[in-house]
Amino acid sequence: MMNVIISSSQQIKKVGRTMKKLLKTTMKIVISFILLIAISITGSYVVNTYAAERTVVDGHSMDDNFYDGENVIANKIIYKFQKPKRFDVVTIYPYGHKHKEDIVEFTQRLATQLSEMVKKDNGEDDVAKAAAEGKKDEYYIKRIIGMPGETIQVKGEDIYINGDILKENYRKDKMGYAGVASKPVKLGKDEYFVMGDNRVKSSDSREFGPVKLKNIASKIYK
Repeated sequence: MMNVIISSSQQIKKVGRTMKKLLKTTMKIVISFILLIAISITGSYVVNTYAAERTVVDGHSMDDNFYDGENVIANKIIYKFQKPKRFDVVTIYPYGHKHKEDIVEFTQRLATQLSEMVKKDNGEDDVAKAAAEGKKDEYYIKRIIGMPGETIQVKGEDIYINGDILKENYRKDKMGYAGVASKPVKLGKDEYFVMGDNRVKSSDSREFGPVKLKNIASKIYK
């Protein structure tokens, strides 16, 4: 009888030890799973916030190369390692992304340029509307045309850079209007002149002037 009691007691202790080991193993698995999810979420957030993200083209200013509603990839870190190049398609904050001084500069520049500005065929002025509504973080997708230090001017259907006609093979529509580039525009050391591929439907540097390097947010890829 005593042997049976001892045996049962040992079995209970054995089962208890097994349950403790099983509980520890289960807890390790649960904790590892939670950590994996946390790391995945954090990694996804970091990538989307600082490295790259999928975004959607909104509007027709880049037709026929980038269509309204088309999904594209925005590389947010490439310009940390290299300077933008001519013809790069980029996202920009035309009147300054969270840079108060750029918003002031934009307002001042807009006021002086309004008298020279030629309205588009459809009469829209998206940038002016956005500025009036205080949409400071709204970004546009455009193509880099002019580089720092260059002088840009639009004559008829052609873009002149430092007096020479720029050869373009990605647009087929008419220029539409020259805007501020009807006269020579001298770009500063960190300024870029951007335009939409669909010139008659684009709000770009012809309206809001050059874009500073710090307001170029990303490079766009299909």
